[in-house]
Amino acid sequence: MLVVKEIHKSFGGVKALRGASLKVERGSIVGLIGPNGSGKTTLFNVISGFCPKDSGQVHFKGERIDHLPSYEIAMRGLSRTFQTSRVPRGMTVLENMLLAYKGQIGEGVFGALFRGGRTSKQEKVNLKKALSILELLGLRNSRDEYAGDLSGGQQRLLSLSRILASSPELILLDEPTAGINLTLVTELLKLIKHFQVEESKTFLIVEHNMRVISEICDMVCVLVSGKDIACGEPEKIQKDERVLKAYLGAVQRDSKEDLE
Repeated sequence: MLVVKEIHKSFGGVKALRGASLKVERGSIVGLIGPNGSGKTTLFNVISGFCPKDSGQVHFKGERIDHLPSYEIAMRGLSRTFQTSRVPRGMTVLENMLLAYKGQIGEGVFGALFRGGRTSKQEKVNLKKALSILELLGLRNSRDEYAGDLSGGQQRLLSLSRILASSPELILLDEPTAGINLTLVTELLKLIKHFQVEESKTFLIVEHNMRVISEICDMVCVLVSGKDIACGEPEKIQKDERVLKAYLGAVQRDSKEDLE
């Protein structure tokens, strides 16, 4: 579904990505790990169109998308979350959800003026879907609260809820468990597996918690200093000497136990 080939990206004299490559098969959950500063978020930004590459290619469903703006990439079925939740804080949780749906008839002047019946019918369908997604992610009881009043963890869940409402085929999650308590983390992992199995969603996940990666990922790719150094099943990656060396060398306090 996603093929990333030899992506290079520099910021001034700093080389954030040095030929990073990876593949994501349809229906899989792939983890992207690496020490701090290894270029994971920059790679996410390039893939999703939020940051132009210097060179390389990004293919989604067999077509190149690295020349497209972020909104066109999202319309093609590739959506992402951010490390910092980006939700309209002055709108309620439910209003946030209803913004996410594509192709809403009432958004156009003609539809709003002359297709009132179709607009009303579509809005009822979207409302039912939105409440269903909020129920799954444990936010239905907060539907009338302002998004800005939610906890950091709840705002992350709301960001994921909005993405699911837009019906993407590939979802990029940037540190989805950061700031979420352990109980919510467990529920979130169950939900990701649910959407993989029941809804045929594909995921690419940046995550520092290796226990999370090991529990839900089919494959793991490792990025170090802007370059992919290993890719394989979680059990194999945890024992890869190159990966262990990279983590231990990046931060002195890291230990082998941190990866187990």
